[in-house]
Amino acid sequence: MSNNSYDHENKVNLKTLEGIDEVFTDKLEEIGVLDLATKQSVKYGTYENNFTCLHAEKTETDDCDVESKIIDAKFYEHEGAIMIKVVTFFDSDGDVSDCEIYWFDSEGNDIPSNNSNWGNIIENMDIFIDEM
Repeated sequence: MSNNSYDHENKVNLKTLEGIDEVFTDKLEEIGVLDLATKQSVKYGTYENNFTCLHAEKTETDDCDVESKIIDAKFYEHEGAIMIKVVTFFDSDGDVSDCEIYWFDSEGNDIPSNNSNWGNIIENMDIFIDEM
């Protein structure tokens, strides 16, 4: 897929979700997935989950700078493609003013918990629903 394939206009910003999706999104932030630069990776979980930044691009607008990243998310024992798009907005001082996160999977979902392999994905990310 080209980077243009990740149009997030009609997608759900993961930062607006609650419950287990919110816990998952917080985990991505906690382990540094949102901070990856192009070609950087982070591995996480008892069973290895790999997150690699395929592309990061910063653009300037009249109001602010915007950085878009495409993260390839390879979850343990999950066959389908999952990409995470991170859009970060910077104020005039260069500080982060807002961040949006979007989920793209081969099943066409934009909410992680709708993925057919969701139970395995969160368990392999060491997120256990019964502890919540």
